[in-house]
Amino acid sequence: MPRVFLFATIGGALVVITWMAIGYLRRIGRQKAMEIKARSDEQARARLAAQQPGGSADNPIIIHTPSVVEPVAGGLKCTGCGGSVRVMDHQARSVNGRRFRVAVIQCKQCSLEREVFFNLSDTN
Repeated sequence: MPRVFLFATIGGALVVITWMAIGYLRRIGRQKAMEIKARSDEQARARLAAQQPGGSADNPIIIHTPSVVEPVAGGLKCTGCGGSVRVMDHQARSVNGRRFRVAVIQCKQCSLEREVFFNLSDTN
């Protein structure tokens, strides 16, 4: 009888350990899946932002004077959540020999940060 009790105790302990290990692996798997989805969502948002006007040096927003960079950039919406943004920085930059004004904007809700490119038009 003591052997049966010993085997039952060991068997029960193995079942509990296996059950706990499976639960742990499921939690790890869920966390990993959420991390992968977050990375994928972030990459999709970056692609979306690059396609929008001002999202890249290839697709700048045309302006006539540098004084409108901050008001225009501040009026854009966040590509991540659609919230309002604030202008963090505004500077002149040269990309492939072309001069741009670049505003760095950050979402007030989700803190997503991105660059917006502006090109000064030659016409007045």
